[in-house]
This record gives sequence, C-alpha cells and structure tokens, in this order.
Amino acid sequence: MIVWNLDNLFRNQPQEALMSELLLPAFLTKEIAEKAMALAAQTAMARGGLKGDTFHIVMIVPAMEYESGKFPNYPLQAHVLAEYTHGDRDTWRRDYANIAQCKALQLWHKRNFGGTDSVAHLIIKGDTHYWGGVRREEIAVACSGVDSEDDKMISGITADISIAMAYKARNAWRIAHPDTDFT
Repeated sequence: MIVWNLDNLFRNQPQEALMSELLLPAFLTKEIAEKAMALAAQTAMARGGLKGDTFHIVMIVPAMEYESGKFPNYPLQAHVLAEYTHGDRDTWRRDYANIAQCKALQLWHKRNFGGTDSVAHLIIKGDTHYWGGVRREEIAVACSGVDSEDDKMISGITADISIAMAYKARNAWRIAHPDTDFT
C-alpha cells in the first residue's frame, strides 16, 4: 500500500508562488497566447472580408490556488491569461474588450457553446447576448468587433496555435529534463 504525503503534492513549486498567486498552466504561457492571437489576427486580416479592422481577443485558462492541507479540494477557476487588441481602440463603436471578456467567461462556464446563437435559457443578468468564440481542451477564447462567424474563426485559430505551441514547449522541456517527473 502506498501512502501519499499530500502536503508534499506541490513540493516542486516555489513556496512564494504557492502562497501568493494562482498556479497557471506551465506550458501555455501569456507569451504563447499573445503570439497566437497576433498570428490569428494577421491571418484574419490577410483573408479579408471582416466587417472592420479593429477587434479584441481574450483567452481564459484554468488556474488553481494551492492551500496546504486541502487536497484534493483545489478547485479550478477562470483566469484571463492574455488579451490582444488589433487596431485602434479609439474607433470602437462598442466596448469590444468587455464583450469579448463576457463571451469568453460564458464559454468557460458552459453558458455559451460558441454555436450560431446565444443560449437564451443560460444567460444571466450582465451577460452578453452575442455568440461566438471557442472552448477547446478547457481553454476559452473569444473575439469581439467582428461578425460572430469571424469571431469563431479568429478564436479557433488562436486556441489551436496556443495548444500546439504549448505541446512544443512541453516536449522541449521534457527533452531538457528527462529525469524529472513533475514540472
């Protein structure tokens, strides 16, 4: 029988991180997300056909706050990993940042499925009625300032590039740390 010392579960994490901030995905970093957002924006602009040339992208990832002695009760919570604005915010007709944030949070909470309409019976006071964005492998990405189908395209490209780049980062880390069991 194996007996686990649960207080040592996060022994490889710096103690200051455990006590003062959320634990975020190790390989999906803010830099990776921002690069993916810039590439998605560049791709969308090159394709053309957008209703405007300014929009805002938001990515929400799972985060966990560690507290000693609480195993296994470390609930995941939504964390805005990165935001990206393409174009001039001064030309916005609406608060695209707030709309994108709200859409991403609704996706995160599974109150929006990124389909062709908002889910009326799950909208709560303060939610946006706009649809779009994607939730892939527990990350939520949404965009505002473009048509909903373009939001879905930009969000999907952002999510897919981010996930692929995180795998690349993890694989490079594993090669550099072949005898390490934990990040």
